[in-house]
Amino acid sequence: MSPEKLNACMISFSSQIPAAKTMYFYKYMENADDAEFYKLYSVPLKSTMMSVLFSIFFGSLGVDRFYLGDNGLGLGKLIGSIVAYLTFIFWIVIAWVSMLYVSAIILMGVAKI
Repeated sequence: MSPEKLNACMISFSSQIPAAKTMYFYKYMENADDAEFYKLYSVPLKSTMMSVLFSIFFGSLGVDRFYLGDNGLGLGKLIGSIVAYLTFIFWIVIAWVSMLYVSAIILMGVAKI
């Protein structure tokens, strides 16, 4: 790879590569051909901070996994969340209906406490 491309690559990805791995990345890209260079630039890099924020605030809906490109796990988390929320709502409705039913029976005088 030409020195110009190598320097451009190192500058572009300096914020994404840990300091301890910079030398390994430099040596790898030094021996890489142009196809590797273009392949590296075609991969979209995701922000770690955005991943953490999505995980904290919308993790139960799978938004963090969709952001990272793991659509299968994101869909699984989304479906699991919907099932959990619907189950919770179902049992809340059952509790309210049973409470109203028992209250109506007590108010009608059919049962005594």
